Amino acid sequence: MSQKTRSEQAAKWRAANRTKATEATRRWRIAHPDREKTQNLSRRYGITNEDYNEILAGQDNKCAVCKCSVDSGRKFSVDHSHLLGNVRGILCSNCNAMLGQAHDMPSVLRAAAEYLERAMVD
Repeated sequence: MSQKTRSEQAAKWRAANRTKATEATRRWRIAHPDREKTQNLSRRYGITNEDYNEILAGQDNKCAVCKCSVDSGRKFSVDHSHLLGNVRGILCSNCNAMLGQAHDMPSVLRAAAEYLERAMVD
């Protein structure tokens, strides 16, 4: 049986058994948290769990922007360029959201910093 045929059969089964498939997926994710993370890292960013840990260790286990520790309780995310697709570092969720809201544009972030500096003087 070809891979495509298996994929088609699996898709039909999931469509017919949406609730069962969702529950089965949830149970698998709970039972295999490391494999789930590894698959997501590979699929989304082209890196392994070991690559992720190496990048984070190179940042002293801290957010590359605000330097909060992984022990702070914040969720950490892979920061990547949407334009180039390359991984830039590991950020806490707050810093990752900040860069996303600024559309990864340094000029927007510089303008925001200048605004804050002016507001502190007034």
